[in-house]
Amino acid sequence: MNRNRFALVLLLVAAVCTPAVLVAKRSLSDYPLRLHIYQTNWNHNGWGYHAFGRANLFDEQGAPHGVEFTYDCQDHLMASNSNEAYPAKWKKQGQSVEVIFGEIGQKPDQFHACEFKLALKSFVFYRHSGGLDTETAQEFMARHSNQAPSVGAATSADVPVSANPPHPY
Repeated sequence: MNRNRFALVLLLVAAVCTPAVLVAKRSLSDYPLRLHIYQTNWNHNGWGYHAFGRANLFDEQGAPHGVEFTYDCQDHLMASNSNEAYPAKWKKQGQSVEVIFGEIGQKPDQFHACEFKLALKSFVFYRHSGGLDTETAQEFMARHSNQAPSVGAATSADVPVSANPPHPY
């Protein structure tokens, strides 16, 4: 009987001490940036996925900035379609962003987060003849504005559903 009481007390202590951040929902208004992924390469390891690639990071005003990125996360993210982009926010200004995304088959208001480490470029990326090319941000906005995502506070509809459900193994 004492063992059951002890186990119950431990369970209650664990529940009380669980950080509120683990159960708190993410506020989409905290993610003013957009990451449009053009190219991503990933591999699976025992912990999750390691990836690298190229993208444009759109700031709060909608201006594009070319970036190369790496990440280590439990899920992998697919390249963006059309003007789709992942909502993001700075973790370390100019160095890393937190990106949010949905999971296939999950409720639309539930998101995952992943930290992307970035290398900012002096140019931006765009699709050209089935490949990837570069140009200035001004040229991009004049020629390829259809690849630019929406600007402003993100909504649930702005969050790409990219991740796969967890593997059963």
